[in-house]
Amino acid sequence: MHVRRFRTDLAIVLTAICSAAAIPARAEPERVSARASVEVLAPLSVMVAQTLSFGRLQVQGGSGPAYVTIDPAGAVLRRCVGVACLPGSEAAMVAIIRGEPNRSYRITLPASAVATPGSFKVSGLTIISATRGNVAVNGYGRLNVNGVEEVRIGGTLLLNKTARLGVYTANIPIAVLYE
Repeated sequence: MHVRRFRTDLAIVLTAICSAAAIPARAEPERVSARASVEVLAPLSVMVAQTLSFGRLQVQGGSGPAYVTIDPAGAVLRRCVGVACLPGSEAAMVAIIRGEPNRSYRITLPASAVATPGSFKVSGLTIISATRGNVAVNGYGRLNVNGVEEVRIGGTLLLNKTARLGVYTANIPIAVLYE
């Protein structure tokens, strides 16, 4: 009796397996969609049109500080303390940025630079943009409809009593990236 029941159970199991195998499995295709886009921007370029020049200077005697400030936006371009500002070629640095029209950019300056001759420190760097005014606070600017922006950079040259009569200039390295 156990054999007969085993055969019956076996037959039922085999019938179920064969029936399942005979029914084709239907898989629904999974729908996946994706989109990608690439925006190619004109490369940014920076051309220095004018180097930062503190002009012709001569340190005066005395024990006080000696410094010269070039203000890129002020009505008075050069201010001298403890230094004789002689007639010369003082000028804010002028850089022309070119890139994708109407795009925002971010400009960064070093904390300080070195002037020549004499390797004196230049600090307190400020940037004035033709379209946004002072960008030294946050570093942001915007290229105009032609993809061009002019920035003017000024700073303060700190001199000591060993400074000689001469024209003092500084090359200020700047970095500009799209925002």
